[in-house]
Amino acid sequence: MPTRAISWAALLVALPGVAIAADLPNKKAPAPAPLMFSWGGLYVGTSVGYGFSTLNETGVDPLTPAFSGLAAGPVAYQQSYSPRGVQTGAHVGYLKQYGHFVLGGEADVDYATNNTSKTLFNGLGVVTNGPFQTSIQDNLRASLVGKAGYADGRSLYYVLGGLSIGDTQVRHNYWGMPSTYTSFGYSTPNPNNDINNIERFGWTVGAGLEYAFTDHWSASVEYRHSDFGTATVTSTGNQNSGIGPNTLAAGGIFGLTFKERETEDSIRLGINYHIGMPEMPVMAAVAPKGPTAPPPAAAAGPDLHRPPLSRL
Repeated sequence: MPTRAISWAALLVALPGVAIAADLPNKKAPAPAPLMFSWGGLYVGTSVGYGFSTLNETGVDPLTPAFSGLAAGPVAYQQSYSPRGVQTGAHVGYLKQYGHFVLGGEADVDYATNNTSKTLFNGLGVVTNGPFQTSIQDNLRASLVGKAGYADGRSLYYVLGGLSIGDTQVRHNYWGMPSTYTSFGYSTPNPNNDINNIERFGWTVGAGLEYAFTDHWSASVEYRHSDFGTATVTSTGNQNSGIGPNTLAAGGIFGLTFKERETEDSIRLGINYHIGMPEMPVMAAVAPKGPTAPPPAAAAGPDLHRPPLSRL
């Protein structure tokens, strides 16, 4: 058989195999998508910050001097105070991430040192015949809030809002009121001050930015505005009245009540530890690149539809 005829025959036999190989799918697996950091999971942390409180106090005594023990009356008194101080605390929370959106909640307890003191010679100082001093001390802050945010990789921008609890001590000193009273010849100490511990429920809102510098540790900066509402307290100091001979002036401040309304703005820096491995967000499946794999081919065998090769 001539050499040229043999070459053409070999070429015709090899062509179908080449075509089948070209149709086979690329068996090389696609590169895995890079893992995305997630904010989901449980976390604990601590914070330090500074609180700026505003307390508006209104004092009212509708009684006349004959009944209230004051030098004048009725009394309508109003004053504003600005406690300031460092706040430290701890918190625990849980977040769930949905794509770029993050939802969750947090509970925290903080020790507050906000305090101020003011002495007045007018207002109640006039009707008590001496200086009138008010001291404000914030002791405790606690909150239970919901959080919603937008995650951009390791950065989280969020807002929050929920329930807030505040504990404040208000102390009044009436320096011009009698400190003792006499009854049947016996002198008895008569407190010329009153101390009220006020626990109030209110609300808080805020916003913050958090950045994860490792898979487990993150730092945050946060602003909050809290409103603790209004509480009413009654003066308990110097309300004893002398009875019997040699009795001094009664000096009791009967009917005197105070309304205390407090709000607070605070800025805090936090450090958080995310427990366990970061929880990866659910991501949509990515279609593999390249030609779609064809259905499995039938078992190899003679092609009955191929025309027979002609003899050369």
